[in-house]
Amino acid sequence: MTPPITVTHHQMNIRSILDKEKLNHSNFLDWHRNLRIGLKQEKKDYVLENQTPDEPYALPKRDLEHYTTFDMIEHLKEMFGKQARTERFDTMRALHAMKMEENGNVSTHVLKMKSYMDQLERLGFPYPQDLATDIILNPLPNS
Repeated sequence: MTPPITVTHHQMNIRSILDKEKLNHSNFLDWHRNLRIGLKQEKKDYVLENQTPDEPYALPKRDLEHYTTFDMIEHLKEMFGKQARTERFDTMRALHAMKMEENGNVSTHVLKMKSYMDQLERLGFPYPQDLATDIILNPLPNS
């Protein structure tokens, strides 16, 4: 009789994160970040960073089924990279176009600007803290 497979609580948490965030056309960056975190925790993140040796025989490649892990991630980056660039551009444009009207709500304005900053950080383009503060404060009215 085969002993049951045991999965630690730690592994279950990582798997639940990856299971919750399935890859689709709008979440590649979040999915990729979660994949990197999960693989790093399991000390298997090397598969994303290095080419694997060629197999002794070539398998036909269709879709992503027979790609190596490295090639698969590179292909996904190529597929979704343009989308991330567009999202970054749109976020940057909205951030720099923000102006708070006279007698507007400062808290609402700051939270909206902070959400744009967080989005840029998620996309891999964080502002340094001092610059982020200046950008948030600049569109406030003198009052």
